[in-house]
Amino acid sequence: MTCWNLRNISERNEILPRNIDVLKILLIANPKTTNVQDNEGFTALHNVVISYIASNSKG
Repeated sequence: MTCWNLRNISERNEILPRNIDVLKILLIANPKTTNVQDNEGFTALHNVVISYIASNSKG
């Protein structure tokens, strides 16, 4: 495994905790915000899952 791959894995492993932290902030601040949809109809949870899947499919 090259250094680039190791760095890429490390970066991907940092994405999920950050996204979870954002969801926690939304839930604490105003739980209703988690159901707000963006222009494509996705909620914050949808975007976290999509981001996580996309980051894991690149490697």
